[in-house]
Amino acid sequence: MELENTFDVLQVLSLRPGETIERIEEMIGVWLERERVSRVWG
Repeated sequence: MELENTFDVLQVLSLRPGETIERIEEMIGVWLERERVSRVWG
């Protein structure tokens, strides 16, 4: 996975634990959607 491009570690670490998990899930979801679209469109 190439999450480094979308993963802002400092931003995530500044959040509270519950918000951190939600933010990580959101970023992974965005990455997965980009991967899916890139596979569909080649």
